[in-house]
Amino acid sequence: MPMHHQLAAAMGAILLAAVAQASAAEQVRSSVPPLLAAHDTNRDGKLTLVELDAAREQQVARFDANANGSLGVEEYGAWWLDSLRERMLRQFRVDDRDHDGAVTIDELKQRAAELVRRRDLDRDGALTAEELRPRARTRQASATPARAANIGASSTAVE
Repeated sequence: MPMHHQLAAAMGAILLAAVAQASAAEQVRSSVPPLLAAHDTNRDGKLTLVELDAAREQQVARFDANANGSLGVEEYGAWWLDSLRERMLRQFRVDDRDHDGAVTIDELKQRAAELVRRRDLDRDGALTAEELRPRARTRQASATPARAANIGASSTAVE
């Protein structure tokens, strides 16, 4: 078997293992927002500034390759990409509708069709800029005005 085929097979096996591991973890934490699950160190269901600051200090220490106490663009990029991995794995599991460890063009087309069906409010078969804008999640839409004012930009669902 050519080396590039062996490499591709090995990468596929690694991805499958990561997806399986992430899937098990996701089932346990599915009702807890990822930020809270990752950084609520005392597991009281609340995220304090002390917990966030400690997490940021650990992250900077982990990605500060030259140990100068700050992150240059390459170090910051590595941190940013690492932080997106869990989100990517969640989306992979959504897109892999038959759970075979691969996303096919048909699965992606099915997702696109569902997006159009859900968002095409005027049923003309096309999505306008307004129809594509992120919408507030329903549980947050019912939040009190004071609470809603404290919900940041991350409160919108992106599809």
